[in-house]
Amino acid sequence: MRNSKSFFLSRLKDKFPVPDFFVLEGDFLKDIFAGCGKKPALKFLEILTASAPDNFLKTGETFIVRSLHPMEGDFSKSFSGIFSSEIFKFPSGAFLSSRKVFESYFSKLAMEYSGRKRAEKPYALMFQKYIRGINGAAAFFCGSGDFFSHWPSKGGEERFFLRKNGNSYFSDFEASFEAGDLLSLLSLRAKELSETIGYRNVLIEFVVSKGELFIVQACPYSGVFPESLQVRFENEANYDFSPLDMDAAFVKNFFREAGLESRLNFQVKKNGLFLELDEILNMEKELAAKANSGSFLLSFKDACLNSIKSALSSVCRADEPEKCLLALKNLNSRMALMNFVLTRIAAVLGRKKNSKERYLDFWEFRFSLKKHYNSAALALGKKILSVRTGLDYDKLSKICKIPYKDALLYISGRKSAVLRENRIKRADFILRPAYPIKGIELSPGKAQGIVRIIRNPADAEKCREDEIAVSPYMDRNLVSAAVRSRGVITSAGGFFSHAAILAREMKKPCIGAIAACDRIFSNGDRVRIENGLIFKL
Repeated sequence: MRNSKSFFLSRLKDKFPVPDFFVLEGDFLKDIFAGCGKKPALKFLEILTASAPDNFLKTGETFIVRSLHPMEGDFSKSFSGIFSSEIFKFPSGAFLSSRKVFESYFSKLAMEYSGRKRAEKPYALMFQKYIRGINGAAAFFCGSGDFFSHWPSKGGEERFFLRKNGNSYFSDFEASFEAGDLLSLLSLRAKELSETIGYRNVLIEFVVSKGELFIVQACPYSGVFPESLQVRFENEANYDFSPLDMDAAFVKNFFREAGLESRLNFQVKKNGLFLELDEILNMEKELAAKANSGSFLLSFKDACLNSIKSALSSVCRADEPEKCLLALKNLNSRMALMNFVLTRIAAVLGRKKNSKERYLDFWEFRFSLKKHYNSAALALGKKILSVRTGLDYDKLSKICKIPYKDALLYISGRKSAVLRENRIKRADFILRPAYPIKGIELSPGKAQGIVRIIRNPADAEKCREDEIAVSPYMDRNLVSAAVRSRGVITSAGGFFSHAAILAREMKKPCIGAIAACDRIFSNGDRVRIENGLIFKL
């Protein structure tokens, strides 16, 4: 069975999580499944029980039977049908499920097993312990480090994760919560997985269950990555702004001032802001070609500084809380776009030889730009919080998720904004949250303390032992707060985020997926966190 998936799966078992399995093979399978009545079923059950390892098959337990060879299909369109499998409870469903897998695979492909072809692909089935979780998921590893994964969500929508040229992309924001951190971690081991199997390109089927990812099938694969995909704009989750706040005119002017010919056409959907993958890849090609040009890097820096300068002027003019909020969202959308391009230029410079000085200079510029952004955002935040109790709630609810221009018209009374109910609910959740607030328990435990909002390293340094660290995203510059605090609350980041890993190691509770946590809570609030729930004291 050297050329079957069971052989490759055996090689992976020492390095990757793989459920227990065994293979049943032989020409007798064809004869048994061709029969009918009770005798074939009883005979099959006897052979299955005798062939299985000791204590593998237990009455009442759930198992899955799989074909050992991937079915022919277009990987780029769908994973449906690539692997034939059936779930059953032992012993009642073993025969019918096995026969269904056997017939669906061999009959669909009209296999003629004779001579050399029969020797290459013997009749065989693989039986595994069944793990409940995200099923029907597969991933394609490329020896170059590129990675593409696709799976059906609980609601039936198709979701994907892509790692291309060192950057990660998702089909939507929910995909990153379902399996994002696990797939990102697995994608970084693409080269190791390829070397373990012995082939450059590898196709696997996997299951995600309770924060763990198990490889259930693996084999060499000669397919290609999808050429056209719509991906979620990654920085939308890291900056607080509405998809409608991304001004197409600003994007066009920014690219022109930066000296870029490529374009990014943002598309607004009900679940977020999206880009065409081929447009991103074309932009990356242009950046790679121009990254050695000192004049290009200079013009790009000027475009960024001019954009921040324009946003800062809006801060100065903002004399009402509503206008402060609008200026903040305008600033956030601009910074999200600039950081999206900045990271890709830095990545290009990092890969180029003899570009160390430019690379370091560019990262220094990036951090300097972020410092100016943080200063502007903090100034706006203070203005908003200082007059928070005096805000018109209904007006603020509407402003929270409408475009910049429409919001100004709404404030001046020249236009009424019609908003979807979910946007008003989001504003309601931020301003008047209903406790207990439910999140994702990234590290178990319970703790209570005083809230400390963490937005920068200076905040992290101030965190004390009796406090709960609350941060939109706790990166490596802020994790010192997790060390000092009793517990952690975050908006972004999953089971393998810096905060979650550190919290588990230190046996402290950590709760994630609390949207706008730094706006729901304020410094000085007293909270208790327990079992993924946040209680206000």
